[in-house]
Amino acid sequence: MLHINPFEFRSKNLREDILKLITRHLHLHPLIPNENNEYFSTNEIWVISVKEMYDFVLNMIL
Repeated sequence: MLHINPFEFRSKNLREDILKLITRHLHLHPLIPNENNEYFSTNEIWVISVKEMYDFVLNMIL
């Protein structure tokens, strides 16, 4: 019987890209400016993170 770990990425070639995206989201903070010296609210950070992940997944499906 084949055991599949539900927490393992299915596509190994996407692991690095996904981890980079997650790491980028992890380091977003309202008191820390981005590379353009812009500050974002917690809501803006949430919207940015969700949109980036959604777009990433959408591009991988198509």
